[in-house]
Amino acid sequence: MTEIGVEARRKNRLNQIERVNQKAQQVFEKYFPNPVIVPKPERFYKDWAKFIDDITHIFGRIGDYRRAFNIGVKNVLSYQKLHNWKVSPPSYIVTKKSPKPLRTLDWMQNAWKGYEFYQHWYFSELLKSPTQSKEQAFRNLILSLIYHSGQANPDVVDAFQRLIVSSNVKVDHWNYSPFISVTIDSERFNTNVDVAGNKVTQFHCYLHPITLGLLRLWKRWRRHSWHAPRDRGELGTILTRNQCDLTFSQLCQTSVYVAENQSDLAISQALIEYQVSKTKSYGLPPSNLARLIHPMVYPLTDIDFTSASASSDSELSAKNATPISQHLELFDKLKACLRPKGTLKPVSKATLKQSLETLIAEISSEEAINQRLLIQWYRHKLDSCSVGTLKAYHSSLTRKWLYLSERYQLNSLNSEELEQIYKQTIDSHTTVKSKKYFAGRLKDLHAFAVEANVLTPISSDYLHTDPTQAHTRAAFVDEALFTGLLNGISSTEGLNEADKLCLQSMCILSYRCGLRLNELVKLRIKDIEPSRIGWLSIRDNHLGQNKTAASLRKVPLYPMLLEHETKIINDYYHIKQEQQLGQKHPFFSLGADAKLPVDSFRVSMLVGELLKSLSQLNYFVFHHLRHSCLSRLQLILEVDDLRSLSQQLSPYDRSQLQKIKGIVFGRSAMNGYDAIAAMAGHESPRMTFEHYFHFSDWIVAQKLKEIDFSLPQGAMSQVGLLPQRVPLEKRLKRYVLPYLMKTLAIQELSTNIDNGIVPTLHIKKDREVQSFPICQSALELYQQGFSREDICARLRITDATLNKWISNAKHIKAFSTESAGQQYSRHFSNARSTKLLPSALKTSIEIKTQNQYIKDLKEHYHQHHEAIVDTITYALKHASVSRSGIHFNSPIELSKFLATTHLFIPKSHWRAATQYLDSSINKSEWLGALKGIKTYKERKPSGRSKKAQGAVRLELAHPGSRMNNQSKTKRSSPLLLHLFHMMGIMMMNLNGGDESTS
Repeated sequence: MTEIGVEARRKNRLNQIERVNQKAQQVFEKYFPNPVIVPKPERFYKDWAKFIDDITHIFGRIGDYRRAFNIGVKNVLSYQKLHNWKVSPPSYIVTKKSPKPLRTLDWMQNAWKGYEFYQHWYFSELLKSPTQSKEQAFRNLILSLIYHSGQANPDVVDAFQRLIVSSNVKVDHWNYSPFISVTIDSERFNTNVDVAGNKVTQFHCYLHPITLGLLRLWKRWRRHSWHAPRDRGELGTILTRNQCDLTFSQLCQTSVYVAENQSDLAISQALIEYQVSKTKSYGLPPSNLARLIHPMVYPLTDIDFTSASASSDSELSAKNATPISQHLELFDKLKACLRPKGTLKPVSKATLKQSLETLIAEISSEEAINQRLLIQWYRHKLDSCSVGTLKAYHSSLTRKWLYLSERYQLNSLNSEELEQIYKQTIDSHTTVKSKKYFAGRLKDLHAFAVEANVLTPISSDYLHTDPTQAHTRAAFVDEALFTGLLNGISSTEGLNEADKLCLQSMCILSYRCGLRLNELVKLRIKDIEPSRIGWLSIRDNHLGQNKTAASLRKVPLYPMLLEHETKIINDYYHIKQEQQLGQKHPFFSLGADAKLPVDSFRVSMLVGELLKSLSQLNYFVFHHLRHSCLSRLQLILEVDDLRSLSQQLSPYDRSQLQKIKGIVFGRSAMNGYDAIAAMAGHESPRMTFEHYFHFSDWIVAQKLKEIDFSLPQGAMSQVGLLPQRVPLEKRLKRYVLPYLMKTLAIQELSTNIDNGIVPTLHIKKDREVQSFPICQSALELYQQGFSREDICARLRITDATLNKWISNAKHIKAFSTESAGQQYSRHFSNARSTKLLPSALKTSIEIKTQNQYIKDLKEHYHQHHEAIVDTITYALKHASVSRSGIHFNSPIELSKFLATTHLFIPKSHWRAATQYLDSSINKSEWLGALKGIKTYKERKPSGRSKKAQGAVRLELAHPGSRMNNQSKTKRSSPLLLHLFHMMGIMMMNLNGGDESTS
């Protein structure tokens, strides 16, 4: 019996696939008959081209061609493994369907029917006779919403009609644009607003004056009984009254044709596709819209950049150095529990249970609460999982969790900080499969931690990689809020002036040029073109990779900036130039070393905290600076009279707007959305619409508001626009909106900030920036023969500061020691005898450690100024270029030195070389001073040695040896004397002249 239906079609598909596979294999073997013979590249490329030509002519369907092409690629890759081929397929197949056009023949036929229906309803029904029933009032209101207010999205119209039927709706307005917010429940759309902790999809229905008038008439009938439509089918029947055969969805989606036929309307095809929901775009939360008309910020609370609970890689504090080895030890112990050494027999559940409970008891320290939590979770999962499952969990999760526990104090982080950390950790996996598996385990562990009151709850969006409904974080940073952000960075504690300029510049480039945070982090000095436009090149480099292939682009800089922003960028760029770094070093850097990129997590947290504190809205994050840039570009593209825009939306004057339009959009705005997508680094405008454009609804409303729908003056009262007894001379358009806003009690959106301030930008002129790199640059320029005036002008430091640095450097250079009657420099070898500065640090780990020391030193410098200066002086006068470390003849001096340096250098970082300590008369004092410090014997007393004073040479263990847990190595670090030498030059007040000390 011949099969029919689904089964027959399935077999036909399988047979067709098999025929394609066989034919493709035949064609491939025609040109590559013997895989054992490895082809030369030139021969291979010629035969591959012939293979491509053949399958192009043989297979007509794109699906068959793709399958045949993939057969060839699969064979070549297989031959690479089996027969050691050295060649790869030189071409790739790219098949992408073009988007289905909106204006198909069916759509146009429905549009003509809809236009005829509209003409009949508007002129023969609405304007001819007053409303006679509640159903008629309802029908007129919904049809006006569709045709006059331009709501062509069936989901939005349906949500609107259900809202007005079920409740007495309230209309709000901002910038005299009345709207009603509706919530829709459909997985076709992303969520975009957080309401009471729940993410929902919210659309704003901006209302045309005619729709407002009909809403006024509808409210007169709200007390009358009436059977509202139960579904969209009944709704469509009420609206059309069988006057046309269009469904409700067809009626909505073809209504844009009516507006298009108005002679005074010019609306882009992109916005039309947004109206009919072919392209998705999401508006702003009402609280954000309120900011655009109430440009106030909340007075700043104290924000300290150094107090962030999460530290960067460059800021692994010394107190965390010991736990690092503990974490490695914990990993080994857990591994031993799961896979005991010396036996091939799998561990039993009972044995593993006992081992885990013993391990939990061993981890008693409160500082290890996050590590203990992991073992407790494994013990908890053992009740419901097999030992093999726990081994799989261990392979996926343990290292990651211990690393996070090592880097962050997880139990002290808030929800948003945990969300950011989890997202970064999940994204670090390379495959979708590994992301899903790891996210599932992390979700389970976090839930266990929340139940145990260790970690704070977070949104579920950050713990799965395949949500059924995505979320668009819709928000726009207005100009007042951005000004407050720049001021907030200026007043943040824990930042020097160069770091403040760095953070301000990062925010400016994201807010004006639309750069992602990771693109800012990997921006190099060479990526900024030294030209009038200053093109920024977004490229893959050793600092990071682009998010997608479309991210490879160039972005204009200076034309997008305001005058004061240009000054900030130039000031920071000037500092980077004077640091004399290579062109491949990062442009943005924080701390003492300019060769290290910034930590994106800490920057994101600081800027997000500032935006939330200033706006009192908890949804603002750093990424919204980029949202604001792209939304502003859409306004520049679409709004004809940009002078009508609020200053909070676009601060540019006419001449700068023309310049921006010329650079970004070129001479024609026809492909304007493609230009914005290219500037954003998106493959197509669809992504930009869906996640970054937040004014599409308002732009459409502004355009439709200007349409004259041929409304006679006499009919204004009939459709509710004006009262009945208004004389004809006052029945004008300018009277309509004020009357409706008063009658419908339309209130302006209110601000959420009490006692706020309108920020004004505070820019300090001639700010002096002092840092290790600035000091190094100043002294290097001085030695190169530049005048002091020129150095001060280029580095923006005072004459007094430069003179102090030069004097101190010369004074320290003069320190010498005597040996065999000959004087030797304490700090400079013969090769560096002409220098004023110590040699630069070589390794990145030393640079990171120095950054942490400087950071900790700043916290204590003012309170312990005299003790720190005395310590620096002692270190400089008791060191020698021939031996590492600092020499001590007295345990009292050693104790005093360690007590002071413990403020910024932990004892675990030191290593002491003892000399004749066993025969010292002060042995107990020496041992007391060296308590907590690793020691090794450099000089031992002989058996007949007399009692001696003893001595100690204090070294700084190389950070690399500490991080690798190589406790037995004697490798010391030049970081010690480099740090004290630079601190001496910058912090001390030394007198000039030579000074020799023995």
